[in-house]
Amino acid sequence: MTRAVSFLIPFSIGALMMSAAGAAENGTRDEAVALVGKVAERIQQIGAEAAYKEFSDPKGAFVDRDLYVFCANMDAVVQAHGSNRAMIGQNLKMLKDTDGKVFIAEMLQIAAASGEGWVDYKWPNPQTKKIEAKSSFFRKIGNDVCAVGVYKK
Repeated sequence: MTRAVSFLIPFSIGALMMSAAGAAENGTRDEAVALVGKVAERIQQIGAEAAYKEFSDPKGAFVDRDLYVFCANMDAVVQAHGSNRAMIGQNLKMLKDTDGKVFIAEMLQIAAASGEGWVDYKWPNPQTKKIEAKSSFFRKIGNDVCAVGVYKK
């Protein structure tokens, strides 16, 4: 019995280390909230237009693993997108996820009423290229809403 336990300990430690490493590959809810805070600071420092260019750089300081910034005005027109620049200028008010949820409209409604919040939906993960459950934290900053989402594992 002692030999079996001592044999399993290295495997258990390895599994724990791999689990911790896997978690580090994905952003957390706390990191998403913190990144939105940095977004607000950057907009205040250099203005929205210049900041949106930084946010839309997929290799820039506002993209971290599977975390990226996206911003839209209150009419749902995308101003910045750290994962897909083709989204910039698109009106996403009626955009639906795979379950038919109009999640951008929901974000804008909550932002107008409360200033910030969380919305759950399904969206393509830029790392895995698969549709995955996602939860995005967003905040109204000036006349726009900026968000960072976390893919749920």
